[in-house]
Amino acid sequence: MKIITLILSLVFASSLYAHCDWIKGPVVADAKVALEKAEVAPVLKWIPADQEQEVRNGLAKTLEVRKAGGAARELADRWFFETVVRIHRESEGAAFHGLRGDEYTPDPAIVLADAAIDAGSLTAVEKSMSSELRKRFEAVMHAKEHAAHNAEAGRHYVHAYAEFVHYVLRMHQAEAPTGEHED
Repeated sequence: MKIITLILSLVFASSLYAHCDWIKGPVVADAKVALEKAEVAPVLKWIPADQEQEVRNGLAKTLEVRKAGGAARELADRWFFETVVRIHRESEGAAFHGLRGDEYTPDPAIVLADAAIDAGSLTAVEKSMSSELRKRFEAVMHAKEHAAHNAEAGRHYVHAYAEFVHYVLRMHQAEAPTGEHED
């Protein structure tokens, strides 16, 4: 359980790595299913209960406008996606600045976390995290061997030391119980 908490904490540590506001993200994916099925249920998990009615009303309006076809349908879909994402982001205290387009690339950690969930396995995530930890440890140990040779080698060691210690600290802090995430 600690590894799952660690992964989620690292993945959702910053809104800079957010992907819930991405046109290809999980919130919009569920909003598309809601539109296809003309049923709000697939998207409600992203919405607080006290704002459910706004999404229900939004879906009804969107389905009505979609009947016009063409550009009206595209605009109505986009509006619904933005409404759902906006409400989701606001429920977490995060700002919404519009949907990110196809040009957005999520942080590799998010891609890895999503792949783990889809596969039902942490193997790739654990391998990636242990690989990064080992890489940083080996770098600090190599630099330590030469730290006393001269000031520059010592500074290189201190830099490697700081990166290793801060990485371990972030991993340790991520294992601590957390509150809400920002995704």
